[in-house]
Amino acid sequence: MTDLHSTAPSPFLTESRLEAPAEEKLVANVPTLEELERVHIRYVLERVRWHQGRAAAVLGISSKTLYRKIRQYGFKRPHVTAPTESR
Repeated sequence: MTDLHSTAPSPFLTESRLEAPAEEKLVANVPTLEELERVHIRYVLERVRWHQGRAAAVLGISSKTLYRKIRQYGFKRPHVTAPTESR
């Protein structure tokens, strides 16, 4: 059984223990911060039906920053067509 109160340094805190192959295994399939941001912004925009002022408030950023990120990530506002009346 491992002593949790040991004063020995943690093997996870030393950089010399991080070899490239082990480090690659730790970060495999982990999205980048940019990918997380892109997905989160898209999610918030969809939740507020693309009301950019509300989305910016939810995200905690200015409207100007949100507009810039929308352009940066190439988001396009979905075109919603009015339902047609059938006769």
